[in-house]
Amino acid sequence: MRSISARWPILALALAAVLGLAQISSAAPQLDLLRGPTGPTGPAGPGGPAGPAGAPGKPGDPGAAGLAGPPGLAGPTGLPGIQGIPGPLGPIGPSGSTGPRGERGAAGVSGRDGRHAPTLRQIALQRWYQVSALGAQFSVGPRPKSVAFDGSSLWVANELGGHLAQVRVSDGVVVSQLELNASPFAIAFDGDHLWVTSAKDNTVAKIRLGYAAGVASPQVAGTFSVGSSPLAVLYDGAHVWTANFTDNTVTKLRAADGAHLGTFPAGAGPMALAFDGLHLWIANEFDGNVIKLRATDGAVRGVFAVGSRPSSVVFDGSSVWVAAKGDNIVAKLNPEDGAVLGTYAVGDTPSALTFDGRSIWVANSAGNSVTKLRVEDGLLEGTYTTGQVPVAVCFDGANVWVTNQASDTLSKF
Repeated sequence: MRSISARWPILALALAAVLGLAQISSAAPQLDLLRGPTGPTGPAGPGGPAGPAGAPGKPGDPGAAGLAGPPGLAGPTGLPGIQGIPGPLGPIGPSGSTGPRGERGAAGVSGRDGRHAPTLRQIALQRWYQVSALGAQFSVGPRPKSVAFDGSSLWVANELGGHLAQVRVSDGVVVSQLELNASPFAIAFDGDHLWVTSAKDNTVAKIRLGYAAGVASPQVAGTFSVGSSPLAVLYDGAHVWTANFTDNTVTKLRAADGAHLGTFPAGAGPMALAFDGLHLWIANEFDGNVIKLRATDGAVRGVFAVGSRPSSVVFDGSSVWVAAKGDNIVAKLNPEDGAVLGTYAVGDTPSALTFDGRSIWVANSAGNSVTKLRVEDGLLEGTYTTGQVPVAVCFDGANVWVTNQASDTLSKF
C-alpha cells in the first residue's frame, strides 16, 4: 500500500498532463474561428542547383532517306592523254595477178620540137600542158564569155570588162588581170601562150604568161587580123584556127609567129571548132550541120546534118559530139564518116561542151544548168544547177568549170 501511496503524486501529474492536452485539442476548433484569412504567397525562392546530367539514352532508329538533289554542273574537260605508241606495221599482202595487156593506141600527131607527140586523148581534152591534179572554186568580172585552163590557172575572158582574169584554182581567187584594148571573147591555150579573140576588132591576140611564184605577168606578144567576128579559137598542136561567124570562114595561123596560112570557107554562121588529130570540125549554126575540114590544106572531107542551130562541138578521142541548141539535143558522130551514132536530150539551149576524160558536160544557157552524159552511150549521169546563162565550160584535170554570163561568176563541179 505504501508503495502505491508513494507513487500517487507522479501518477497525478501524468493524468493532469493528459487531461490538459485533451482540453487543448477540444479547444482547437474554437481557435480556428478566431484566425484571420491566409496571406498572399510569398515570392518563389531561387532555384536550386541543376542536378547531374542523366546517362544518354539509346540512339533512335534512322529516319527514311530524303529525295536526291539535282545533279551538279559538269566539271571542265580534262586534258587529252598522250598519244599511244604506234603499233607495228602489218605484213604486206600478196601481189595481185597482172591484168591483160591493152590494145595499142593510135599514134598521136607530130608535136613541136622538144615535145612528145600528144595522144588522141590529150587532143580531145585540149591538154597541151603537163597534167597536174588541182581543184577549186569561183567569182570573176563582168560578162564572162569563155574559160580555158593552162595547166596551172584558169583564164576567163570578161567581155564587158575588157580584160582577162587569172583565177587560182586552189581557192577561186582572181590573182591577176590583163587589160586589153578590145573586148575578149574566146580563149585557147597552146602549151605556152593564150590566144584570145576579139569579135569586135576581128583579131586574135597571142598572150605570153610569164609565171612567177604561181602568179602570171601576162603580156601581149602579138595581135593578128583574122576574119569577121571570130567567136571561136582552137589550137591543133601547131596552128591556131578561128571561126569567123559573120563572113562564114575559118582562119589558120602558124602558132610560132602568127603568120597567116590560109582562110577557108565554112558554112553559115560558124561558131565552134574541134580537132580530132587530123581534121577540123566546124559547127555552122545557120546551116544546121558540121563540116569536116582536113587540117593540112583546108580541104572539105564531109558535111553532116546534126540538128537545129549547132552551137558547140567537142572530140572525145573516138567520137565527135555536137550540141544543137535549137533542138535541145547533143548528137554523137563517127569521125570517120560522120554517121550519127546517137542523139541525147539535154537541158534548155545547150550552148557549150567539154570532155573530162569520162563524160561529156553540156552547158544549157537558157536552163541555167549543166548536163553530164556518159561518153560510151550518152546515158544521163546528172543535171546540176549553175549561175545565170552558162555559156562556156572547161575541164582543169580535176574539176569542170562553167562561166555564167549573166551572174558574172564561175561554177565548179
